[in-house]
Amino acid sequence: VDLSAGAVVGVAAGDSGRIRTAAGSGTLVKTSAGDLYVDDFADSAASLEVRGGRVTVKSLEITRDMLPEGAYLHVDATASATITEDSSGKVTGWQDVRGAGYQTLVRHKTSGSGSAKVTPNLVNNLPMIRFVGFENPDDVNSPALKYTPCSDLKSVFMVLGPTQYGGTLVGNCSDNPFLSGGKMYGLWRRGGGNYDDTLLKADLYSEQYVIVREVAGGTFARLNGADIVLANTKLTFAGDVVGFATYEGIYGDCFAQIKSNYNTKYGGKQDLGEAILYREALSHESMLRVESYLRRKWQNAETPGYRAARMHGLTVAAGAELVVYGNKPLTVDTLTGAGGVDGDVTVASTGGIVCDGLAAPMTVTGTLTLPADGALIVHGVEPSAVAARPYVLATCGTLAAPSLTGWTVTFPDATHTTRRKASLRAEDGMLYLDIKQAGLGISFR
Repeated sequence: VDLSAGAVVGVAAGDSGRIRTAAGSGTLVKTSAGDLYVDDFADSAASLEVRGGRVTVKSLEITRDMLPEGAYLHVDATASATITEDSSGKVTGWQDVRGAGYQTLVRHKTSGSGSAKVTPNLVNNLPMIRFVGFENPDDVNSPALKYTPCSDLKSVFMVLGPTQYGGTLVGNCSDNPFLSGGKMYGLWRRGGGNYDDTLLKADLYSEQYVIVREVAGGTFARLNGADIVLANTKLTFAGDVVGFATYEGIYGDCFAQIKSNYNTKYGGKQDLGEAILYREALSHESMLRVESYLRRKWQNAETPGYRAARMHGLTVAAGAELVVYGNKPLTVDTLTGAGGVDGDVTVASTGGIVCDGLAAPMTVTGTLTLPADGALIVHGVEPSAVAARPYVLATCGTLAAPSLTGWTVTFPDATHTTRRKASLRAEDGMLYLDIKQAGLGISFR
């Protein structure tokens, strides 16, 4: 939904509606008593007003323990405890991040000039495994790290680094199991004919990594958050997140295998930060979950639908409800209304709260986090006409508030000068506005 000119969405009682993305500088107004679900609301210029019923806003960032279950292999170069090295710094073992009971990659060849080494600060200040190929064309000892062979891999995700030379990242560490003799190994189509059936490999002529093959079986591929056509799609070499799923089985049993019958300048120079392999063709939704996890970690990039919710203003009217779904708080600049919020809300730095009168407080079932400096604006109240006492502005499951002495309190509708003082106070999960009668000062001369 484009909110540039604002939008009003009514959902009748007993019905539900869904918005995938809401963005723009206007306001989304939800009316009527039904339910509205918003997958992605992450525009600091957009606002939301819930006048009736319930709105659920997704505020979710995928962590490793939230990835689709059942991965055949998951290795991560940032998990230093999973990597073992010899005295020269060559990687001798790379354990699945899930620990005991899962695979540990080992060297295909224990001698020769090829090596796999941890190289720090390659992408986003994170380390990667750098595979360095052989120097002697007759040396068949590759830098490959091998895992238990699998002939039916169907979903693969990899984070590739800046090195731009040849070799394949995922392949087999012996002669092609379907052909006699060996050439260039990658993710082979099951029963493929020659090395051109490799799904992910290097282009030996341009010395650029490319995804070269669109195999049968409903292959779906993504590169750095966008759908791609597989043939001749180049990578950026700035830390690429590649993912694809296919219903056709793919064979593989190692990373970074190269063969000696190619010129040495193509000899397996490549970087691998993280790899996740599945024997299941993941759904589009599951692929996005894996991609969002990898892109946030390696690229500081957000994936719509899998990021923290953000908006300019939030208004929840009395009797209406906003649900914050996920593991991240909703961040707002301005919080208004006497309705209920089920979840966590953070008021941004220098943001504020707007009240229409002092009769009914807002309820936040989770944590309401307030900044050290902010502004409370109270409409429809003449300070001199109300009792000097505490007024409850919000009841919270938890109120996370530093000293609120940096907050200002204004009554824009006041018409009389008053000697009353107003200040905010947080106590026992309650946010109070204290209105006090100013003291009388007497001086003697």
